Amino acid sequence: MVHFAPCLIQFYVAIESTGSSNEFYDKFSIRYHLTIIFLSMWSHLSHKVAGLSHQLQHELVIIFDICVQASMIEALNSGGPFVRFVNLLINDTTFLLDESLGCIKRIHETQQLIKNTIVGRTFFLISIVTELHFVILAMFFAGMEQAIERTARR
Repeated sequence: MVHFAPCLIQFYVAIESTGSSNEFYDKFSIRYHLTIIFLSMWSHLSHKVAGLSHQLQHELVIIFDICVQASMIEALNSGGPFVRFVNLLINDTTFLLDESLGCIKRIHETQQLIKNTIVGRTFFLISIVTELHFVILAMFFAGMEQAIERTARR
């Protein structure tokens, strides 16, 4: 496990350019699966710690945080793959967030269009029903007029 995480990080960085015509979309699919592996490794570590006493858990978390901070500082100072990994991770997150917000905007616009269309259709139907109502009333009154005229002629 000691060498597995750094290898995954290097693979995450290397997948930036695959040479494929679909590399832009392929990298997101591959990186999604890498993220699942990272999360699995993290939860595996959490489960190991969960079986320990509370005091020991607290001490391990402190030690782990110190080690992580030291490793991060060393990696940041060396400018190696970890810095590139963090940079790509932030870029991917920004891109996916932008795409998600764009999709939410399109969903909202579509909902408004449907809403306006339904309101427009409802108004149109009401106007047709109203016109039909007037036509029926006109026919009724015309029939009444004819009936009154027939009665008056007798």
